[in-house]
Amino acid sequence: MTTTTRYAPASNTGSLDLPELGIERRWTMSNDFPQADIPEILRLLERAYNGGPLWYALPVEPADHFRWKYIDSPYGSQLSTMVDRDGHIIDFVGVSLFPWLVRGQTHIGSDGGDMARDPAWQGRKLSTVLQEHRGLGRHPDIEFLLGYITHPINAHVVAAMGWVHLANPVQTLERPFGLQPLLPPRLRRRSSPVVSDVKGESSTALALRDAQLTTRDRFTNLARGYLRYARSVLGRRPARGASDITVTTIDRFDPSYEPFLAAAQAPFEFIRERTLDYLNWRYCDPRAGSFTVRVAREGDEILGYTATRIDGNTARLADMLVVPNREDVLDALFDDAVRFAQRHGVSWLQTRLTKKHPYRRAAARAGFVVEREDAGAMLDSYIEDGNDVTKDVLLDPNARLHITYGDSDHM
Repeated sequence: MTTTTRYAPASNTGSLDLPELGIERRWTMSNDFPQADIPEILRLLERAYNGGPLWYALPVEPADHFRWKYIDSPYGSQLSTMVDRDGHIIDFVGVSLFPWLVRGQTHIGSDGGDMARDPAWQGRKLSTVLQEHRGLGRHPDIEFLLGYITHPINAHVVAAMGWVHLANPVQTLERPFGLQPLLPPRLRRRSSPVVSDVKGESSTALALRDAQLTTRDRFTNLARGYLRYARSVLGRRPARGASDITVTTIDRFDPSYEPFLAAAQAPFEFIRERTLDYLNWRYCDPRAGSFTVRVAREGDEILGYTATRIDGNTARLADMLVVPNREDVLDALFDDAVRFAQRHGVSWLQTRLTKKHPYRRAAARAGFVVEREDAGAMLDSYIEDGNDVTKDVLLDPNARLHITYGDSDHM
């Protein structure tokens, strides 16, 4: 069931002087954050990520997206900066707080957020010093962090720090729309241009990246792509259609959705709590990116929704929630998402679901196949008294987990 009381974090402000490095670390909640620092943080992110993190490519001003993401987050965010003796921001960490329903009870977790460090401070023992003060300034309500670690070396490092892999892993699923995008660039028809998944990335950059691959790498990637396409085609089945299910677009979630949200979330042992405030902030605010929200109804009864976004040559099904035991509604919404992506002329429709998610059979009928066996979701728990229900759930291979693209910082 959804909770009736909205979570509101308490204030958490402080600082730590690090004289050996000549810097000061400061942390505060978003409602107390000095917004005059935002332009300098945005410049730091641009330097640290060679033009900015992925969300700089969204069709929205970075400053507007930053304010949406951190300042206007429905449950608050914790922002940490480090400044040098001249008052310049040299390091930034931003995390948002979210209520998760864990076996029906509310637990507060955080996401990976944004981290940036001035390149001039790389290799100056800053990480070593900060590790000595790990956890200082963390909001006391935060019980865990759910992050995505895809690089094997990084995964090994954080595992040594106590992070754990999910026993029911989050997987990336893909529904391809043809063979042309799988071909090497020189063999593609002119009607199938090279388009980056990241808006604004040039064809030249793509070509340079492609040139770094060995012949064996290119052959392996091509073979895997063709195999996924073949599995997709062979796995498709007719949808369990129901003529009285209608799917329409909405601009906002209103109070009439509350009974549906309670019923649809109830079967899951681990799910980020879907409230009206959260859904309208996440998928209906243009500063988040251009999402299309589609809702399935049977008469006046709300049965499910999807939220999809076009990112370059890829459509991403960011979120999906359906009342239990309605495979026909799942089929209708997956089919609708496929047709939405096809209308936009993209090459793939991607989504994320756990390996044993109850929606997987319907996804397979719609032609989705596994693109990545493990998207890298890992848990960093801050509970030290042994009574860690979240960790117990996430280490259960049969746990009913609902973790989607939209629950991450990846879109």
